[in-house]
Amino acid sequence: FQSNKYFGALVFLGILIAKLM
Repeated sequence: FQSNKYFGALVFLGILIAKLM
C-alpha cells in the first residue's frame, strides 16, 4: 500500500486545479 504516491497525486491535482482557477 503506497499512500505516498497517492498523496503526491492528490497534491498534483490540487495544484493543477488551482492553476486552472
